[in-house]
Amino acid sequence: MLKERFIELYDVPMYTVGVGGSGGGIQQYLYAQNHRGLLDAAIPQYAYPDMVTQAVYVGDCELLEFYMDVLDAQNPRWKTWTERSLIEGLNASDTLPNSYTGGRPGLTECVNGWRGLSPLAFNPLYGQASNQQLYEPQSAISATEWTHLVI
Repeated sequence: MLKERFIELYDVPMYTVGVGGSGGGIQQYLYAQNHRGLLDAAIPQYAYPDMVTQAVYVGDCELLEFYMDVLDAQNPRWKTWTERSLIEGLNASDTLPNSYTGGRPGLTECVNGWRGLSPLAFNPLYGQASNQQLYEPQSAISATEWTHLVI
C-alpha cells in the first residue's frame, strides 16, 4: 500500500528498499516471498538467523490460539495447556501465569512470545476489525500508536 501511495503522489520509484528491525525484518522476508517485485532490496535488521525454523510457525500462533480459545472452546482437551503443544509444537506450562487470562495459570510459548505481536507483523489492518475485542482488550488497541499506512 505504501508503494502504491508513493506512485500516486510522485511517480514509479527507481528502486524500493525495505528497512526494518524485528517484526519489520520478518515482514520483509514475507513480502519478498509472497509479493515478487514489490521490493528490489531488503535490509532486515534484528530478524532471525534462520527464518525457516524460527519464524515460519509464528503466523500460526494467533490462529491456533483463537481456534482453541474460541472456535473449539468447548473441547476439554484445550483446558490443559500442555495439550496445546500437540498442535502448536511449542512449549507450554499448566502452572505459569497468563496475562491474557487475567493471570490464571497456563500458557503456551505462542501466547508468551507471540500473542498480539504476530498480527502486527502480518496484518497492517490489525486493530481495525469489528470483532477485535476477541483478541485484545479494547483499551490496549485504542492506546496503540499504529505505524502502518492505511489509505
